[in-house]
Amino acid sequence: MAAHRIVYARSLHAPSPSAAGAACRLRRHGRRALLPRVWRLVVALGLAGAMAAPLAAQPATGAPLVLRPGDAIKLTVWESPSFSGEFEVATDGTLHHPLLNRVVVAGIPMDSVRGRIITFLSDYQREPAVDIKPLVRVVVLGEVRTPGVYLLPPETTVADAVVKAGSPTLNGHERRVSLERGGRQRQFDASEASLEPSLRTVQSGDRILVPRRNTRSLWSVIGPILQITAGFATAYLTTYLIIVSRRDLP
Repeated sequence: MAAHRIVYARSLHAPSPSAAGAACRLRRHGRRALLPRVWRLVVALGLAGAMAAPLAAQPATGAPLVLRPGDAIKLTVWESPSFSGEFEVATDGTLHHPLLNRVVVAGIPMDSVRGRIITFLSDYQREPAVDIKPLVRVVVLGEVRTPGVYLLPPETTVADAVVKAGSPTLNGHERRVSLERGGRQRQFDASEASLEPSLRTVQSGDRILVPRRNTRSLWSVIGPILQITAGFATAYLTTYLIIVSRRDLP
């Protein structure tokens, strides 16, 4: 009887074959139902990462334009020609102007420059109307017709700056123009504006150099050929003159 009770007790706690099969099928069904959800989550995370990667790779927007000593502004004050004109930024950051030399314009955004000038002019005019255009200092050197320092609008392209300097001379190599900016030097083709977008427009302090074409290599090939040809021509002409002169002798 004791053994029978033990077997009967075990049979009460042990799951029946049908119950065990149902539990196994339930677990398999649960895993199958969970798998699509996991895959959907993985795909969603992958798409989110793919979308976030280009955003992270995009460069930050450019900083606002600020003037530096050597730059200038083109100022137009309506009904006040004495305040109008092109004024260079001095070394102390003010403007070269008898009155505006007390206004600091270097190192601040152009909106702040406009606000400071309007505030200053309010002592002389009621509600002054002004138009301010920045001009950045650019140096163009090398094989151009009029090399020098130029004050150009910031939307001017580097290729247009070369044109502003008179374009390359006949000896200028327009396909090897170099741009020096921020301590780095880059080479580009001025005839095709091959610079990347962030470098196409001029910035304050740019130095543009148009190099001279290398004509020595061409002459080193043509020169000896011309010399040999001239030698043969001289020898032929000398021989011809000697023969003609002998025929004329009695």
